Amino acid sequence: MSTPAKQVRAEATMREMRLAVAMDTRIAGWHVKGISGGQRWRVRICVELLTRLLLLFLDEPTSGLNSAAAYHIVHRIALLARRERMTIVATVHQPDSEVFDLFDRLCLLAYGSTVFFGPAPATAEFFASNGFACPSLRNPSDHYLRTINKDFDMDQRNLRLAGSLHETSEYEEKVHGQRRNYGKMSLKQ
Repeated sequence: MSTPAKQVRAEATMREMRLAVAMDTRIAGWHVKGISGGQRWRVRICVELLTRLLLLFLDEPTSGLNSAAAYHIVHRIALLARRERMTIVATVHQPDSEVFDLFDRLCLLAYGSTVFFGPAPATAEFFASNGFACPSLRNPSDHYLRTINKDFDMDQRNLRLAGSLHETSEYEEKVHGQRRNYGKMSLKQ
């Protein structure tokens, strides 16, 4: 690739990630403030995207970003992946519902095991068919992670016993009772 072509690609990638306003700003230095933390994250992603690899791993590309910036970043990455026919594997903790809706495929892990792997839209059917339907006004990713994470079950039980929480609903009892069997869940066709 020629130097002018590289320059064009770099500038296009920076514009896609909304970094055009920072093109002539120093990234950072011990005596210069430089660009913001969110802009630094986007520069890191841009560096990876410039090579247009067929497979790209991104670790926490939305970490430290507000929900609007996180949505923008994931949306741009998804558009680029489709346009360039790239596969992007990213770890994203606690995505909001709009970011969650951008995922094509989803892998949920708990305690060293895969709980779900497949098309993201099929996650709702998977959990519902196993007795853990997502309530209508809840963020799906929050619901799925609460369902498969049992780290805090004992804390919740102790608080209930102490009278700190309201009476448990039938739904919560079902979740706590069946959560331990998450490894036996299967997607029904």
